[in-house]
Amino acid sequence: MKKPGQDKPTSRPKKQTAAHKADALKSADLDTDSQENQQNSESNKAKDIDSIAPPLKEVPPVEGDQTDYKKEVLYLKAELDNLRKRNSKEKREWLKFGAEPFVQEILPLWDIFKQALSMKVNDQNYQSFVKGIEMTFKHFEKTLENSQIKEFGHINETYSPQLHEAISDEASNSIEKDHITRVQRTGFRFHEKVIRPAQVIVSKGPSTDESTEDTTTS
Repeated sequence: MKKPGQDKPTSRPKKQTAAHKADALKSADLDTDSQENQQNSESNKAKDIDSIAPPLKEVPPVEGDQTDYKKEVLYLKAELDNLRKRNSKEKREWLKFGAEPFVQEILPLWDIFKQALSMKVNDQNYQSFVKGIEMTFKHFEKTLENSQIKEFGHINETYSPQLHEAISDEASNSIEKDHITRVQRTGFRFHEKVIRPAQVIVSKGPSTDESTEDTTTS
């Protein structure tokens, strides 16, 4: 019998069986494998990012005094401003004096007309005077052609609203409908651009009235 007041004996820990030890080892191995898999996944992600993103280039450190670089930048800026000013000046001069070659070509015509106006015309020199005016006009036409200024608008030419300004129409038995019967003012092109349309009278076809006279044949 146990004496009163005597403490109860403490219970001893139960011994782990072999099955419990195996389960514990298996659980530890699973935790280790999970950590390794997570580390491998993060490593693979990092490799994928490195393969997509270009490698960063190291910026070389600035050597020497930065004052030299500032001076070079200021010099290049000044050169750019000077180039811009030169281009602007050349553009203004071209717009102002671009027609100089044409002016040089028409100045001889001014001399000829001035000389013709000072000439006294009589019966003896009238034919020479007319011939001189005709030669001057041909020279003027040649000057215009050299400057890419060409005339248009001729009788029997097809009427075009882009080229001609019809001021009237009339019946014509000799010129078909929608063709020019008379030119009141010659038109001119500068290269491909129309700078002055031709003022013309356009045929509206044969007259139905036999008594009507054909004005284009008179």
